[in-house]
Amino acid sequence: MTEATEPFGSSADAEDFAGANEILFKQEDDDKGYTLVTGPVLVPESVDKQGDIVSADEIKEAAYQYVEDSQRAGLMHSVMLGTKKVPLVESFIAPQQLTINRKRVKKGSWVVTFKVYDEKLRKMIKDGTLNGFSIGGRSSVEDVD
Repeated sequence: MTEATEPFGSSADAEDFAGANEILFKQEDDDKGYTLVTGPVLVPESVDKQGDIVSADEIKEAAYQYVEDSQRAGLMHSVMLGTKKVPLVESFIAPQQLTINRKRVKKGSWVVTFKVYDEKLRKMIKDGTLNGFSIGGRSSVEDVD
């Protein structure tokens, strides 16, 4: 059975801005054996968990490089998952502010959708153990005065 809601709505109905690391939309399809998860990976001009701020231009560059070079999901920054278990099915830069499940997504945010086939991961998503996205990678940091 497919469990779904219409994820996109008007900004008038939105509650608050979505942060990175937040699954905004989940759709279970038990008949086909997958779960879709959608949410922002990076949000421009927002402080991340390391205290860094990333510009919209840097986000766009990172998103394009990821799609071009990798498209692989990882689990908790330690195990890389195969593209057969968790393929990337959508990746876009929000061209304007938009709303997904009553959460506003800032213009310039990198939003992804993964199709999760792995049963253990599907269970972790369903019970809230996995509840968002986090970028893993390396960058150079520049102090700005």
